[in-house]
Amino acid sequence: MACRLSDIAQQVGVDVSTVSLVLNNKPLAQTFKPKTRQRIREVAKELGYQPNAAARALQTKRTGNIGFIISDTVHDVWVNTYFGKQLAGCEQQCRDRGYGLQISRYNLQNIDQFVFPKKVGQRAIDGLVLTGHIASAVLLRFAEFNIPCVSVGDDAEEHLKMAMVSGDVVSGLHEAVTYLAQLGHHRVSRVTHSNFRSQEVCDQVAQQLKQSAQTASCSMTNIHAHGETESQIAINILDQLAAIPAKDRPTALITYDKLCLALITEIERRGLAYPQDLNLISFPNSDLCLYARPALTAIDMDIEQMGSVATKLLIDHLENGKPLDSEQLRMSFPMELIVRDSCLPPQQKQPSPALSAVTPSLGEHS
Repeated sequence: MACRLSDIAQQVGVDVSTVSLVLNNKPLAQTFKPKTRQRIREVAKELGYQPNAAARALQTKRTGNIGFIISDTVHDVWVNTYFGKQLAGCEQQCRDRGYGLQISRYNLQNIDQFVFPKKVGQRAIDGLVLTGHIASAVLLRFAEFNIPCVSVGDDAEEHLKMAMVSGDVVSGLHEAVTYLAQLGHHRVSRVTHSNFRSQEVCDQVAQQLKQSAQTASCSMTNIHAHGETESQIAINILDQLAAIPAKDRPTALITYDKLCLALITEIERRGLAYPQDLNLISFPNSDLCLYARPALTAIDMDIEQMGSVATKLLIDHLENGKPLDSEQLRMSFPMELIVRDSCLPPQQKQPSPALSAVTPSLGEHS
């Protein structure tokens, strides 16, 4: 049975109101003897007293809950290794600090309901950890609610200022493309969604490649992902590659783990060979990379720690007033290239049929 204020009052020998004033650190509590205040706190601890969450929320205007949200445009988000690890880090930090965690997908239509559930009648969260692509309209809506936010990842619209904890994407991609250039590749593409940040990253990597004689002859471009499932996206990507003349066609792709596996399946279904006909690098690294044969080279980063740090920053802000300054808090985690066997020097590739020679139409897979 949960400990009540009356239980503490009875054991100490004081009124319930006295216990309430002391445990809630009210100014009037200072009128009681120090020994009495100390005894109340000791008994409360011995009996395992926990203040009522609803009552505490009314007193502090805080709920004790953190929200973890992502746009509902992300496919299979809760089984996605990248976002799942972020959520694990967030959940552990909330548990360690005594906060509840609410997770949800969102869009501009349901944001208000998430923040102010109709059945609750008041604000349900104190702050938000956001992930995935963040649109300015979304962040502006949270600003109207006066809810502090921290982003895991830096996939935000142009000029969007907010606290961010992300991997050093540019350095990670540059290391991967440099490795491919050392193998003899001249054309590398990253499969990504079409937005400002993905193009900005591509331009920054391309600029770094030009600054070194070792990589000046190698280029990185973006290929945009289209499709509802990884299988559909893989078909679309290989269709796009087939439409590019062989002399201009990328010989290596960088994309996420599940899509790499789908690409391998589609490459082999078309009668081609992986990695001889197309090299692949996963971004980021995961256990799925080991399921490919041969295993996937990958760009590794501590995704779970990113989620934990973002949540810590948010809670520190809520509890101690530490600033969430968008200029100071663009924290970048280092990345490391894990070399496996999914990349080969182009000159070692055996002659193979052109991609376009066996490329089926999308209609054959619907």
